[in-house]
Parts: sequence; structure tokens; C-alpha cells
Amino acid sequence: MEIFYLEKKMKNATSLPSIVGVYWSSRDMDGFFIGNHHLITFVYESEAQAKRVTEKWNIEYFSEVNDEDLTVYYSTMGAGKEDGTNCIRIKFSPDADRQSIHEIAKEDNAGYFSSD
Repeated sequence: MEIFYLEKKMKNATSLPSIVGVYWSSRDMDGFFIGNHHLITFVYESEAQAKRVTEKWNIEYFSEVNDEDLTVYYSTMGAGKEDGTNCIRIKFSPDADRQSIHEIAKEDNAGYFSSD
């Protein structure tokens, strides 16, 4: 099995089987660019699989279109502080995680000041 970075392959993928998988991912911390937030990214083999998996776990899936006009279906999972408490909870596909996937989907989606 070839190990690769999702951020390098996602932009140019022409089929979902070429990038389907589970990835250990990281992005800049919320609100501050120093430090990394780690998360798991699930890339599904089809929209049908995305629906089947996310319905079972009562979570959402999302999609991005890459530079090759391929629609990629995904979810993310990471830990974060629960609002109003000091508890750490598992969070699925928060806005910042989805923004990081958006930024790697197309070359033009990221800029110098973006949190990519």
C-alpha cells in the first residue's frame, strides 16, 4: 500500500478509489496559526457509502469538488473542548476541519493568509 499525503493527491485525483481511506490529518489551531490540531479524515468510496456510514453513526458527511471536477465525500473526527465546560469531547466535522479540507481540494482554494 502506498502511503501519501491527502493534501497532495486530493487536488488531482480522477477517481474516488485512488484516494479512498482513513487519514491522520492536521491543520492550524482555531483562531491562531501556531500549533496543530490533529484529526482523522474519512474519505468515502462513493456517496452511497458516505450515507450508509454516517447514518449508522448519526453524523454528517460533506463533499468538495477538486481541480479535476471529482466530487470527494468525507467526514472528519477530532477531539475538542466542549463549549461551556472543561470536558474534552469527540467532534465530527466542525467548521474548521471542513475549511481545511476545502483548502486542499483545489489549488485556488488556499491563499497566503488562509489556514491551510
